[in-house]
Amino acid sequence: MTNESPARLLHLPSGHNFRDVGGYPTREGRKVKWRQVFRSGFMSKISGDDIVRLHELGIDTILDLRANDEREERPTIWHHGTNAELWARDHEFSAGSLAELALRPDLMPEHSREGMFEIYRLLPHEQMGSFRELFTRMAQGRLPILYNCSAGKDRTGLASALLLTLLGVDEATIEQDYMLSNDVIEGLVDFMANSPKYAGLVVQLEKALPMLRVEPEYLATSMAVIARDHGTVERYLAEALGVDADMQSAIRDQLLD
Repeated sequence: MTNESPARLLHLPSGHNFRDVGGYPTREGRKVKWRQVFRSGFMSKISGDDIVRLHELGIDTILDLRANDEREERPTIWHHGTNAELWARDHEFSAGSLAELALRPDLMPEHSREGMFEIYRLLPHEQMGSFRELFTRMAQGRLPILYNCSAGKDRTGLASALLLTLLGVDEATIEQDYMLSNDVIEGLVDFMANSPKYAGLVVQLEKALPMLRVEPEYLATSMAVIARDHGTVERYLAEALGVDADMQSAIRDQLLD
């Protein structure tokens, strides 16, 4: 690899919010490896040259963090013809309440924000099964690895924050990575407009915008729940996910230069 850093946002016209999690420095002076961990939004429309680009990444495992109805509505098939394994779990997602919230005739931005805070209060517990699988596979060296949800900003955003915290990246950089989802919000609006479940959000876009964006306070809400219940991210991984100290060390060895 040359000294020039790879692009973080991989522009896939048929995808959404596909990014490399690598390249960030750690407090100990190391760096997260490029082209080993990827995050994304919905991938059901991947086509044409974008399929070729993704195949070239040599992804070993795709972890689909979406719930049953999301996967049924927009299945992922771009990996067909590769050796990549697609993993998902049988579960429902409480974000369905956001779709109901969007239909409120008296919807206001503060309602949208509170809906997001509620989601983020639930994520550390609701996504334990998916996060457990993600970190276990990284500890096993199942790389490169890709994880995605529908928007690629909330479930995927928390997973990325947990990983970067474990790897020793500072909080300001983690927040910066999280906030990059706001740079591609137009693609999310288009996705919502074409989804029967979430079209109501776009009808009231200005009032629903806090649901489509990320805000530092959202992520801080999940991290506060983890701190309250477990003290540190490392203890959350060990106590809630079963990713013990040896597995955490293996992840650092796999992903840090």
